[in-house]
Amino acid sequence: MQINSIQEWLESFGEPVAETAFPPRDKKGNPNRISAPFIIYLDNADVDGSDDCNLFTSHDLTIERYSKDGNNERFDSFLWRSGLHFSRSKKWLSSEQLYMTVYNIKEEIITKNGVDQNGNGCQS
Repeated sequence: MQINSIQEWLESFGEPVAETAFPPRDKKGNPNRISAPFIIYLDNADVDGSDDCNLFTSHDLTIERYSKDGNNERFDSFLWRSGLHFSRSKKWLSSEQLYMTVYNIKEEIITKNGVDQNGNGCQS
């Protein structure tokens, strides 16, 4: 699958999204109070291309979805529509009073870079 941005793709589902964790404070310095449902993703990225130009990044993606009711039908459908194969596991977090569903995406997600070592654009 090829997309422009992991963050934007997940945000299109319509829930708050953060990579690794939400910051403890918002932009105004207030405590960041994110309520479920929300999504956290972990992105192991591998940047590659030609000798002088990083043309693409492949992403090994793990998605964690937190919810109060554990119902993931809509999110499962979102992944299906994206054409992704995935494995899923769900557990109850009693300390948080939330369900955590972990999705391991089983294929690479590719984003285009097209930037050389000086930060200039380059062609694939």
